[in-house]
Amino acid sequence: VEQFLWDLSGEGKTRLKERFEAILVAQSFSENARLIAHDASLLTNAAGEVMRSEKLRIALASVLTLGNCLNRGNTARANAQGFKLDVLSNLGRTKSPLKGITLLEYIVRLLQKNQSGVLPMRDELSFLSECATKNLDCIYQVFAELERSLADVRHEFGGAELASRVFIWERELQEAASALEKMEDAFSELCEFGGERNMIDSARRRAVRRGFELLLSVEEFQRSMETVMTQAIEQYVHSSAQQRATAHKNFEESSSRAAGNPSMLALNRVNTNQGSSESATAPIPVSASAAMSFYIRAK
Repeated sequence: VEQFLWDLSGEGKTRLKERFEAILVAQSFSENARLIAHDASLLTNAAGEVMRSEKLRIALASVLTLGNCLNRGNTARANAQGFKLDVLSNLGRTKSPLKGITLLEYIVRLLQKNQSGVLPMRDELSFLSECATKNLDCIYQVFAELERSLADVRHEFGGAELASRVFIWERELQEAASALEKMEDAFSELCEFGGERNMIDSARRRAVRRGFELLLSVEEFQRSMETVMTQAIEQYVHSSAQQRATAHKNFEESSSRAAGNPSMLALNRVNTNQGSSESATAPIPVSASAAMSFYIRAK
């Protein structure tokens, strides 16, 4: 072991720690480089989906129309041609003073009623849900560490000692850098899509950060609408099950009372044949639009 460490320390015999650090970094270099390229590609694809999604355009148009209706008496804010995507996060917190319905719930109801098939939007925004788990600062930090560690490896193991391996790492780092560049371009385009052209002329990293924030705003908007839809359907199914159970119970009570009355018993048998005594546990067909209507009325 002592001989191995002596040989590892090289000619200078004074940089053993640095060489060990270079080796440790090298062990995870390829994995980290591929992870950066994967995350950058994911964010690029998600930004592209947001800008291409027709369903999202329809949903945003509904938000704009509703906002203009609410601001009809405000000459400074009425007839707006657009809005910042940050507004989307406020929809679930703005409630009607009458029934406590949020703007988000009302928009979901409008889309279900007037724009059938727009919701859910996950089929057009398949990459978006994963974006919330990504950390932009961490991606850039790991990339900077890879650049620094590759320089350390070159310094500590120069010459032909690791030449073939260094060549592979350089190629992987270049692929990660290319993926980051495409991500930055996509985020700049997303800023323009979101009506923030001024961000394109600012520092590139600042525009990238803003693009990422816009992406997360859309992700939260999509996730919140899906939550509202799920709650509406669950409440609708629960209420329908209760109504069916009550009807079934009333039928059984009626049958019990009619036991001594042949004419009433015959009538109940006819109702049974017509399906009025279906099992309370039978599947309940659910219409998303009907569920949202029930959900809004139940508020």
